[in-house]
Amino acid sequence: MMVRLRGGLFVAGSIGRRRASRPGIQLIDEARDDRGHRFELFWSGVAIHLGDQFVQFALLELARLAPSCCASGSTLKSPCAIRGSRRPRFLRGFGKPLGASPFGEGGGFFILERQAAGPPVNRDGTNRAPSDWHPLIWHNATFMAATGSDCLLNGGLMSQTDNLTLRRSPLPYKSKPNMKALLVLTFLVAAALPLPAEESLPAPWKHQDIGAVQLPGTAAQAAGVFTLQGTLDLWGVADGCQIAWQSVHDDTELIARVTAIDNPGGVAHAKASLCLRESLDPGARHVTLCVTPTDGTQFLYRDTANGKTVRIFTDGEAKVASVAKGHFPCWLKIVRRGREISGFESEDGEKWLPSGQIQLDLPADAVIGLAASSHKKDVLTTVTFDHVTLSTPTATSVSETPPRRISQLTTLGIDETEMRIVYQTRDQIEAPNWSPDGKWLVYNSKGSLWRISAEGKALPEQIPTGDLKGINNDHVISPDGHTIFVSAGGHLYAIPFEGGQPRRISNEQAPERKFRYYLHGVSPDGKTLAYAGLEAAGNDPAGRVNLYTIPAEGGADTRLTNTSTPDDGPEYSSDGKWIYFNSELNARERGHAQCFRMAPDGTGIEQLTHDERVNWFPHISPDRNWIVFISFPPGTEKHPANKEVILRRMKPDGSDIADLIAFNGGQGTINVNSWSPDSKHFAFVMYPEAAK
Repeated sequence: MMVRLRGGLFVAGSIGRRRASRPGIQLIDEARDDRGHRFELFWSGVAIHLGDQFVQFALLELARLAPSCCASGSTLKSPCAIRGSRRPRFLRGFGKPLGASPFGEGGGFFILERQAAGPPVNRDGTNRAPSDWHPLIWHNATFMAATGSDCLLNGGLMSQTDNLTLRRSPLPYKSKPNMKALLVLTFLVAAALPLPAEESLPAPWKHQDIGAVQLPGTAAQAAGVFTLQGTLDLWGVADGCQIAWQSVHDDTELIARVTAIDNPGGVAHAKASLCLRESLDPGARHVTLCVTPTDGTQFLYRDTANGKTVRIFTDGEAKVASVAKGHFPCWLKIVRRGREISGFESEDGEKWLPSGQIQLDLPADAVIGLAASSHKKDVLTTVTFDHVTLSTPTATSVSETPPRRISQLTTLGIDETEMRIVYQTRDQIEAPNWSPDGKWLVYNSKGSLWRISAEGKALPEQIPTGDLKGINNDHVISPDGHTIFVSAGGHLYAIPFEGGQPRRISNEQAPERKFRYYLHGVSPDGKTLAYAGLEAAGNDPAGRVNLYTIPAEGGADTRLTNTSTPDDGPEYSSDGKWIYFNSELNARERGHAQCFRMAPDGTGIEQLTHDERVNWFPHISPDRNWIVFISFPPGTEKHPANKEVILRRMKPDGSDIADLIAFNGGQGTINVNSWSPDSKHFAFVMYPEAAK
């Protein structure tokens, strides 16, 4: 990760904002190399007046401490001293070349150049010729303070007519790596300096601060990841933030995944936002979809210039965001179609839930973008986005669940008789499981677990899950009916069927893998769980999807598949001899998944379906006579919502395929096994349009 202070100095490491022991100095970054050396980056700021000109200086110190020094602590030199009300005096930094370090390669030297409006003045009042100052040389994390004629680092004084600029040039030579002592560096930067080349965004993206900011924000993009720093807030009658934006015309759709909000001080209402604005004026009309660490998602709008910002709740009574509070990564989408502007949120980028909708006459030429705000004027919040796409929405490309659809929890006999709508609601409900005693259907909605009588004789009741939120549609019930195994936040948990505090099962993986667990099956003896594991591949954080098992009590993960094509939905047969799943293993085109089975150790893979449709989630009945699976139209990728799907049945060997029922569904319809214990019925969810 990159840390930036104004003036263009980049240092790699892991962010960890906290106060250092010395008053006025803030530790903003630290890292260790493979030899145990610790590197620390400190910052402080000083504001001064030069005549009628206000200038702010950032003072940066980089320290490398050997392990022995780390244990006993160390004392850093004071970075500056102010003498008088207008004339600052800076102590000279010192240092030696630094060898291999976690700060990476690269270099340059910074020239602090004085451009006087009048003749420069020496201390004795005599005029002198302007001189170039070379206070900093940087290469391979080597920092050296250079001397110059009466320069600042030598303790020289600035006259009141000085105007400071900063230039960066390539480093023409290579330094000798070696350092054993503490390195302290003082880095001086004028607050109004232009942004360096490293801060550029790819065209046509631009960025700027909105509002009367005291701390200028930043925006950068690297390898598809947008990093923004901003202050103030998107609220009230005037907004403040850092925004990366583009001009858009007519209908548009912006999607981004928020991967992190670095929130120093734990500010409750720091925001990562997608914004559609009439202009970049602070009081402009706008629609904003944001996520905060404490409030979850929020859909905001201002329909009158300089008027108050209003929040829309998806449920006017509950006032609960659909994406769990503080859960990252999460996906946001804002869509404009004529006067209708809608927001959607998602935990996986596939299943979209409505966040709000407003009718607003914004001009055809508007501004859309990503924003970061801290809810504080003196705190910079850092927000990272990836998977950023800006496009024109079409009726076929939008995969969100429309606000005017309802959920119908349904059961159907395998012989296509006895269809019953058990429960109907305007809430999004998903992925029913049938309890082993036949009494209950368990499903997820709004990040929680619910259960309802299989006959629909009473209203649903929520299953207590302690402090666990964000439960998704990948959950199963143990064969003895005592435990519900769930997926939430990329991990696996066990929860008592009657509810209670969850127990985590899954393991912490290496951070660079960005590994996430999605549960689908439990072995007949209840001792082993089968799941799909998503991890990063190249620049795609979910580029690889393979199948694994893990002991239900916790333990080592066992890989079953190791292919570049995605596999999903692993589920045990009741005799434990097979694991059924879907895969693109033999697909001739992207997304063309079919149904497969294999031995529990991952060997003996057999393909069961071979047709032009996209077939997902094979669920085998307890008596092992039938499999029910969901079939998407040809050309579908993954398993999106709001598709004309068909539930089909077949024999466990793939023979006797027949269609059972067609309806609007997809994601959430039948993600997990939902067979009744007598193998005569199965449960699923349909999503028809609500009556107008």
